Order: sequence, then C-alpha cells, then structure tokens
Amino acid sequence: MNRIAVVSMMKNEADIVESSIRHWAKFADKIYICDHKSTDRTHEILDLLKDEGLNLEISSFNRDEKIQAEITNQLINRAIDEGFDLILPLDADEFPIYHDGDYTDLLQHLQALDTNFSYRIFEFLHRFVEPDKNSDQFALSHTSLIAKNSTSNYMTSTKIIVGRKMFLKYDLQISQGNHNLQIPRVGEIPPNHPIAKSILVDQKIFYAHFAYRSDAQIISKRLIMWLNTILIATRYTSWSRTNEQFAQKFINGKFEMHDTSLEFVPADFSKYRDECTLLYSTGNLNPLRNLYMLAESFANTISRERILANRELVQIFIFFDGDIECAIRSINSCIDQNYEFKEISVVLLTRQNVGELIFAASDNVSKFIPPEKLYDEILKSNGKYIQFVLAGDILQPNKILHQIEAMHSNLQPLIIFSDVELPQNFSHEFFKPMIEIPYLENNPIFEVEGINIVYSLLKDSGILVSALSRGLFAKNLFDKTLIDSLTESLTLNDCCVEVASIFFIATLQNRIKWHFLNEELVERGCRNWNESDLALYRNLCRMILEKLE
Repeated sequence: MNRIAVVSMMKNEADIVESSIRHWAKFADKIYICDHKSTDRTHEILDLLKDEGLNLEISSFNRDEKIQAEITNQLINRAIDEGFDLILPLDADEFPIYHDGDYTDLLQHLQALDTNFSYRIFEFLHRFVEPDKNSDQFALSHTSLIAKNSTSNYMTSTKIIVGRKMFLKYDLQISQGNHNLQIPRVGEIPPNHPIAKSILVDQKIFYAHFAYRSDAQIISKRLIMWLNTILIATRYTSWSRTNEQFAQKFINGKFEMHDTSLEFVPADFSKYRDECTLLYSTGNLNPLRNLYMLAESFANTISRERILANRELVQIFIFFDGDIECAIRSINSCIDQNYEFKEISVVLLTRQNVGELIFAASDNVSKFIPPEKLYDEILKSNGKYIQFVLAGDILQPNKILHQIEAMHSNLQPLIIFSDVELPQNFSHEFFKPMIEIPYLENNPIFEVEGINIVYSLLKDSGILVSALSRGLFAKNLFDKTLIDSLTESLTLNDCCVEVASIFFIATLQNRIKWHFLNEELVERGCRNWNESDLALYRNLCRMILEKLE
C-alpha cells in the first residue's frame, strides 16, 4: 500500500489554500508546501492548519523570481528521501477527483498504483458560478462549471503523478508547471522515447482546476506571475508572453476574464461537497496590495544589487579577551553575514588561549594582531568600512548589508548604529531613561548629535549595550589618537567591554553625526553583568562626564 505525499509551491493563494489543503489531507499522508513570498494570508492559514494537527511541512522561498520547477523537484526529492511511494505535485487550485467516486475510492486507487510507473492525469478547467460569494465555503461545495471548447470536448491539459521507483530508476525531474517529466540536461521526455513507456495515462481520476476564482484573484495572479517570470527570464520568452498580453490588456482596460470561445456546463462534486469545513478563509483578495508588495520587494532587490556591485570591502575586527567560546561564536556570525566583501581579523587583547583560538579559527580569520597594530591595519586596508565586534556578540546575517545600504542612502553619515538591547538580568527601572530616548521611536533612521546622546545616557545612568558591535564605521573617521584611545580602554584591567565602548564613542564628541538603524541587528551574547560590573560602570560614567564637562 503506497504512502502518498503532495508537494506544492504556492504564492498568494489565501482564497483557496485552506480548501486545497483539507482536500489533499483526505488522501495524502504528508503535504510539503513551499510558500513563495506570499503577501496575503497564505502563510498564516498554512500555519493555522499545521497547528490544527494536519501533517504539513512548510518552507519558504524568499527570492522574487519564479522557479517553480526547481523548488518542486526539491520537494519531490525530500518526499522520496522520507520514504513516500507516490508523489502528487499540485498547484493550490488543483483538486484530484475520482470519476463517479468519493474520497474512499480516490484513496484506495492512489494506494494501489504501481510505483514502477508515473502517471499522466487529465486536468479539466473549472470555475465557480458565483466567484465573489461565500469566500469561506469549501471550494467543491460551490456551484461549479466545467469548460468545453467549440468542439464540445472538455478543455484539458495533463499533469504528472510521480512513482517513486520510476523516478529513482531514471534520475528524472518534473518540468515547469508539473506537466511532464524531464531527463536532466536533456529536457522533456518525448512520446517516442523508451522511458515514455513507463508513463501511463490514468483515466480513473482527474484534476479539477480552478484557475479562475474571482476577478481580484486572476488580476493579482497574472500580473505578479508576469513580473516574477521576467525577473528570472525576460519579457521575450514564451513563459512571460501570455501574462504580458493579459497585463497590457488590463492596463488598457480591454481585458476579459474568460475565454469567450469556451462553453461552461455544470460540474458535479456532490460526493465531495460537504466533506470539509473551512475555519480560516475569510475576506477578499487585494490585488493592489499584492502588486505593491512585489514592487517594493523588487525595489529593495535593485537597491541591494547596486550596493553589492560596488564590491566595497568591510574590514572586521573582533576583540578577543581570552574567551574561546565567545570569540568563535562572533567569528561564525561574521562569516554568516549576507555580504561577500569582508575580511576578518582578530585583535588580541590578551595572550590567554591565543594558540587555541588560532588553531580553531585560522581558516576563517585573515590576521591575528596585537592592539598596538590596530591603527596600522586600518590605515593600510583597502576597506571602506570598519566593523568592530566584541567577542561574544552575534551579528544578525543582514546586519552589515543593511547598514551599508543606509550609509549609501545618506550623504553625511559616518557611523550607523542599530537600536539598543538591554542585559537580561537588569530591572526595567534601572534602564528607564533609555525608553525615553528618541531612537526607540518608529522612524527607520534619524540623526542626533553624537555627544549629546552619549552625555544624556551617561548622566541618566543609561547605557549603549554592545555599542561597538552595533556600529558600522567609515574608515576615514579614524586617526591614531582615536584608535589608541579605543585599544587602551579595551585593555583596562577588570573593565567591562561595554563601558570601554562608551568611552571610545564619547571621545568622538561632535566630529560626527550618529545614525541609528531601528532594527534588532545584533543579539547580545557577550557578558552577564553583576553588581561589581555595575559599580565599575557607574564610576567610569562619572569619569567620562568629568572629561566631557
């Protein structure tokens, strides 16, 4: 008896995804879904269905281009690796139906198929009689129509059901749209190919395909599919031509939702009609919102590619204070940055455990340098930016890229900081002054005079946690006096690294403006403060205030 899996890549299917998942769950042992950057409620509904107990594995594809075949093949291979015998690659609007039968007949038929073969299934075009009504009603409970063309034949295409043994025997792939099987680096299997004999036509089941559910759904789908396809190909390919024609007609107000050459006649889903109840599918689609969100994502992609094209080097210095575990954690987070053009060096604030660190990290660190050589390394570097990292701090993957983007969008900034985070073991009351400072507002980026914010924080016993790790510094900011001040403060006996970073930033005074990026880009991982740390911090605050005054 076959174990059955469904695999599907989806985008903006909130109006039908609950219907399809509940239908598939009647015969599938597991359902693999990859959500392609949906901007409606698709992912939310999937999560709710999974929480309900349905056997769903949900993943995400977060790039903009449409590469359905590649993703579907990954899902098929995952299902095969997990031991499933029969895999149905389905779109969200496709409902397998057993002719003149019900769910029991459908399940028994699929469980009995020979997996030495794959199967070609006819797909019939359907639509709802009243598409804009009862959005919370199970799809097969709608009054539905099936399409015929002028010769009275049902409008069909074919889809593939994958048999495990055949798929593995010939090392096959599914084609775009799940219409056929392919031989890698060769292409789709032609009808006269020997492998084609292992693809059988199964006429006991068919797919009901609800390609059109409402005007809003089809507008959103066709416009977004056109733009997604252009991003990976061009507008001059067959993939994009049909959707481009729809888009041009839509822009000019001359489009028609239905092919006028088709005749629609009543469809009968009476044996499936009342089997499912929807809980989460309410509300109408918003094609303008989906289009806007896609346009915003495209704009972000273009901006980011422009930044990456500059290939500007970031020189990263990790300050090592003897804690191997903290240092390795920070090094790994720097390696994982989604910014290719970087060079990692370690500044040795102590000789303790240096040999062990070099042994563990030499493959990923370009240099290990003493503090007195830090300025020389900055001076001779080809880098445009400097990123200091306090050992133990974890930089989120997009931290450097986001801050470079922020720098490029502003002419003046020399330093970009993210917002602050609080040590976990301190009371809210102690850090209350921080809640009132302006960079906790919702503005993405704003400017303050550097010395004023430092003075305010110190005066009110506030703190910039991991201040150095949060900042991306322009190389042209530094001179030898400034770097000597930094390294001296970092090597003070019994001094908290956080306090040293405040001391360093305070010495910048009014030379620059600070820009705070209001995102949680750095996860605190360096120190757990105690009362002696706090006492030392307060003493150094007083010293710094005296210097500033």
